[in-house]
Amino acid sequence: MSLTFFLVTLLTGCSFLPSFVVNELNFIQGYGYDLTEKDNLEGTYVYPVFKGGKEPPKFETITGHGDTSKEVRQETNGKVRFPLVSGQIRLLLFGKSLAAKGIFPVVDTINRDPAIGTLSKMAIVDGKTKDLLLLKTQQNENMALYIQDLLEQNMTNGNIPHTDFNTFMYQYSKEGLDPYLPILKKEGDDLIISSIALLKDDKIKTEIPKHYHFIFKNLVEKGNHGMQQFTMKNDDKVVIEIIHSKPKYRVQIHNGKPTFNIQLKIKARLQQYSSTKPSPFPKIINKITKQIEGQLEKQGRTIINKFKINDVDPLGLGSKYKAQDRKFRLKTWKEDYPNAKVNLKVDVKLVQTGILD
Repeated sequence: MSLTFFLVTLLTGCSFLPSFVVNELNFIQGYGYDLTEKDNLEGTYVYPVFKGGKEPPKFETITGHGDTSKEVRQETNGKVRFPLVSGQIRLLLFGKSLAAKGIFPVVDTINRDPAIGTLSKMAIVDGKTKDLLLLKTQQNENMALYIQDLLEQNMTNGNIPHTDFNTFMYQYSKEGLDPYLPILKKEGDDLIISSIALLKDDKIKTEIPKHYHFIFKNLVEKGNHGMQQFTMKNDDKVVIEIIHSKPKYRVQIHNGKPTFNIQLKIKARLQQYSSTKPSPFPKIINKITKQIEGQLEKQGRTIINKFKINDVDPLGLGSKYKAQDRKFRLKTWKEDYPNAKVNLKVDVKLVQTGILD
């Protein structure tokens, strides 16, 4: 009797589960959240609508309001024919005003949703996320996927350090490390990555201007891409492209106080050298190298001081210190961080290729 009941239950078990037809679901591919004047949430979702056959999908955008992200979803679901679901999320955007207040309530809800992929790209928007998700750069463009590709391309080939939802949650939860996210800005019909936001816990604290993105990326990760232009003392212009770079951190503890020694090794192609007067190029390569090293060290010291002044630690100095000292106490480290000694040495090796003007 019990065996018969088991077999019947096994064969008909699926009837106890909710069933959905794929083309009767709206798969959200991009989230955008803003803070309204009434201090509640405005959520904007991008999702494809499939017409069937060979006809390409159309992309719809819908907006809702609420005190929580769950309430926003409930309101937007009341406006659509088929339910909105989270199985294809590629992009998570947060307006700057919301990031100033704190994005954890939204992020925590997203983190608890098993349908949302941890590799979804994240960014802060200088303005309203709704304006970006409604931006039409091309006819029938899916802006969620467009922005995802924009971020991925600049992280892979440009000067923006890699980050995504999984990375953000790791940085957020790790003691002695603070998160960072790219900032997107609408300029006319285009959008650009204008700067990098540094967050303390879940709130934006300060930004890294574009001029410092190259050194910042090379301080937080190994790389084999990225490009930067330098102006020499005689106004010559030099452009280098990373072949390989690697930062190495060493912590020395004396009388309970840490000193951080950072050695950044860079191998790069000399992509372009523009000079106002002819020069015996092979003879000045060492001079160029030394000037690039000096400029990068100066830039590095500038942003490290900025981190300490604003009490943010995107380099994870605190976590590196903790790994070296069993007596580490977060409260004591917070007091010591503004005056912590950080030494930076940059070693550049240039490969003579590219264009000489």
